[in-house]
Amino acid sequence: MTETTALDAAHRADRRNAWIARGVLALGVAALVLTMVMRVRRDDGRDVGTVLVVAALVVAVSVISMVAMGSSTRRRNTTVRALRGGSEVVEVWGAAGLRDALTAEGVTDPPVRARQGTALTMTITTEGLELWAGASLPQKVHAIAWSDVERVAEGAGVVANDGAKPAVVVVTRAGNGLVLLPARNPAGSLRTAALPQVRAFVGRLEALRAAAA
Repeated sequence: MTETTALDAAHRADRRNAWIARGVLALGVAALVLTMVMRVRRDDGRDVGTVLVVAALVVAVSVISMVAMGSSTRRRNTTVRALRGGSEVVEVWGAAGLRDALTAEGVTDPPVRARQGTALTMTITTEGLELWAGASLPQKVHAIAWSDVERVAEGAGVVANDGAKPAVVVVTRAGNGLVLLPARNPAGSLRTAALPQVRAFVGRLEALRAAAA
């Protein structure tokens, strides 16, 4: 099985897992609401309708936030793909600490969060990498030629408060490590890629770097 075939199979599995996760989430929300209703019924001092409305609002806000983030990702990727025709476009999460690394690279006020992950678009060519942020009008954050990359290594990075996850570390010749976590789905995902995907991605980027040396 080729690397591309393996990645495609992994992406299909990820989509199936995503639908399963959505189903589990929906069941969990339904169970939570039913539990709240049962508790309220045992307490005559509470208003069942109010509790249901609050629960519905919480679910609605969560869904709207996810849809908005997905829409923003699609707009950014579509725009970047149009601007960089011929480039491979991949969604990544910039790990906490990326802002400091970019600043050390000479990027003035990089538009990434200092202590949390930032959704970014990465373009990949035989010449190098680019990182883009934003939505409808994405901004190029940084461009790195392969000649300026010392190596691409496997590492770990933090995006949220759920611990370190497998990451790609682009080590520049200036000595800075840009820690990036590929999205579980290259087109965009709230979840980051699992170790096998990250390892394959690291290998592919390192091969491009070595070929350009």
